[in-house]
Amino acid sequence: MTSNHTRSANKFATRRARLFTNFTLLFAVSAMIPLVANADDLDNSSIKSQQPPVRLAEPQKKTSHPESVPPFTEHGLVDYAREKEQKEKEASDPAVTARVAKVIKALKNSNSADRSREANALVIFGPAAVPALSEALKDPEASVRRSAAGALGQIGPAAKDAVPALSEALKDNEFTVRTDAADALGRIGPASKDVVPALIEALKDPEASVRQTAANAIGRIGPAAKDAVPALIEALKDKDSNVRFDAARALERIGPAAKDSVPALSEALKDPEARVGSAAARAKQSVNK
Repeated sequence: MTSNHTRSANKFATRRARLFTNFTLLFAVSAMIPLVANADDLDNSSIKSQQPPVRLAEPQKKTSHPESVPPFTEHGLVDYAREKEQKEKEASDPAVTARVAKVIKALKNSNSADRSREANALVIFGPAAVPALSEALKDPEASVRRSAAGALGQIGPAAKDAVPALSEALKDNEFTVRTDAADALGRIGPASKDVVPALIEALKDPEASVRQTAANAIGRIGPAAKDAVPALIEALKDKDSNVRFDAARALERIGPAAKDSVPALSEALKDPEARVGSAAARAKQSVNK
């Protein structure tokens, strides 16, 4: 009996010891988990501490004295002008007027590459640059004339005083200049309505890019360009799909004033180019309002 009792006691003690060991291990593992996490955090923080701090650019101090204009030939003018406040873009700002005058002088005295770059730079000054850019449309170099037309287009409606000069540029010997002139007239918008006849002529240009841009410009002028409807109807049959597409879009923008184009638009629904047919469908819906 005593030996049986002793064996039972030994088994009980062994089980108790195993349970104690298991609980001890479990406790130890549980205690180590946050330590590992903290170690990861410490590693990450040490990595971050090794990275150089990011320095925020300090705002430039404004000075009361007028700043000098950077050299035109090193692209400094564009960077300089873009950093100026919006008020300096106003045509009435004396500082802007003075800088534009310097660029105008450079336009007359520099080589063609520099003149082209300077014409592009003038767009930053908005309406104050329009007279100089209009004059640059007569430059002997096509690249300068093209830059001037592009800059006037970027100025947009505020360049309305350049409409007559851009209209003349539609007759330029270089088709790229004619294209950019038509685009500029479109960007100026309804203020170009007086030169719709010139844009109608441009729809007959031998270059497809000029015809397309002229159609687009007429559309941007909108209902005020209703006199162009017959020419746009004809343009719906152009051999170039881009021209046909923009002709349909122009009719859509003109709207009900282009009612006479309905039969031609119905025919354009069958155009082999799907996008032309879609544009014709939208135009038909617009003119029938």
